[in-house]
Amino acid sequence: MQVQALAQKISKFKKINIELFIGGTMVKEDYAKIEDKIVHMVVCTPGRLKDIVKKYDNLLAKCEFFVLDEADRLLEGNFEKDVEEIVNYLSPKCALLMYSATFPIRIRSFK
Repeated sequence: MQVQALAQKISKFKKINIELFIGGTMVKEDYAKIEDKIVHMVVCTPGRLKDIVKKYDNLLAKCEFFVLDEADRLLEGNFEKDVEEIVNYLSPKCALLMYSATFPIRIRSFK
């Protein structure tokens, strides 16, 4: 939620639609947001994004940047499998950006 709020502040004077897709909310509402409008930026959790791209398999086809914040945490345990699955939906031209306070070896091997 903090990332979405900051992104909205930064893009305040641009016509950019930024949506938040996280667990604990109704997935049908997320589907409606995707179907009803153009979404320029999505802030989401891996599990929810995985659910969405399974339904809309071409959703990430035009994605230009895919950012993993706290990459060290997202590339461990069950999250790593989710992230790998999501990355398979990305275009080869999509830039993968990973941010983390620490960069363990598993991040290098994932990259």
